[in-house]
Amino acid sequence: MKALMIGQHLELSMVIPDLLNRAGFEVDVLTSNVQLNYLRRVAHVYVTENIHELVSKARNCLSQPYQLIVITDDLTLKIILDSHLTCSQKTALLPVLSHEHFSHLYSKIGLSHLFKKHHVLTPDFFIAHEFAEITQKIPQLGYPVLIKIDSSGGGEGVFACNHAQDLASLQFKLSCYPVLVQKKIPGMVIDVSGFFQQGRLIHFDYSTFEQVGPNQFGASIVRKYHALSTIDPRIFDELSHIGRILGADGFSNITCIHSTVDNKRYYFEADMRPNAWVAHSRYFTTDIAQRIKDYFATGATLQHNHTDDVASQNYILLPYIPRMSIYAILINRYYCWKYLDKNIMIPLFKTWWAARWQGLLRWHYLAWSKRLLALAISFTITKLND
Repeated sequence: MKALMIGQHLELSMVIPDLLNRAGFEVDVLTSNVQLNYLRRVAHVYVTENIHELVSKARNCLSQPYQLIVITDDLTLKIILDSHLTCSQKTALLPVLSHEHFSHLYSKIGLSHLFKKHHVLTPDFFIAHEFAEITQKIPQLGYPVLIKIDSSGGGEGVFACNHAQDLASLQFKLSCYPVLVQKKIPGMVIDVSGFFQQGRLIHFDYSTFEQVGPNQFGASIVRKYHALSTIDPRIFDELSHIGRILGADGFSNITCIHSTVDNKRYYFEADMRPNAWVAHSRYFTTDIAQRIKDYFATGATLQHNHTDDVASQNYILLPYIPRMSIYAILINRYYCWKYLDKNIMIPLFKTWWAARWQGLLRWHYLAWSKRLLALAISFTITKLND
């Protein structure tokens, strides 16, 4: 089997070739980022000069016998969605079943409307087209709230407002409208990202955020993974329903909050792409690659009664090494050395090494330029004095 990976973000792309190799695919890569040349376990890498060439090359790839096309980042999703391609060509490339499912791609507003329409429990919200509308409607929703730019990722463009004073300071930070104003739900953030085909659930992981970066809404560094045999079985039905209404046909980065107020799960995120943690399940229970392989071989989907997720322990703490500090890696915090993967670390090291040498060369160039300029000025002044 053959798979095509289209993307530009190194961190979100680097685990996919190895994952798909384990699932039985030969992987080609299409990108405009030369850093993806460092990826391992890849048959061919096609690097384009710009996004316009990327779209044209992606269209040409549709004539190739690819059984699976994976878009790895939100920006690439947006580029293809907004491109000049026909509706059928976009549908063939994007991880959804039809043009009827385009509205939620890289759009928090579109996703919130979709969840509400199909009775998926999601935080109360309203859409604001200007700042005055925010101040007018927030009292109806009630503090605290989250104000979110429609298209953003990694916690960027998300602002917490616990009271009116917080809102006043945001007036000049909100540069683009409309924005999503969402009720802030107190509780535990849960990642239930998975893989779907034809709207059917093939795999998902259940993990909670134990450590995040400096931004409270940003990327996670350590997660607690739970065996699927230990979680609420209703989650299987919830994700199956979400897969159908999303028209999901690939990886999906799905997040919810388990409320401490009413003990319910509120879904608020479903990015149609893999996240950086997509391959971590192999360290604990069932490898997602095996489930993908089983689906393409036999059509097997994920059922409530799966027993292959019964682990020797109910949960495990797993780190994401590229986001850890050097000190934490050196002292083997969270036993991270067990999870060192050459397919991830080698591309990262090559990228770091190239950036390091570029920085050193730039520094030496500037330093010598300043010295030569100083010598030239000194020589000129000497000649003028003579």
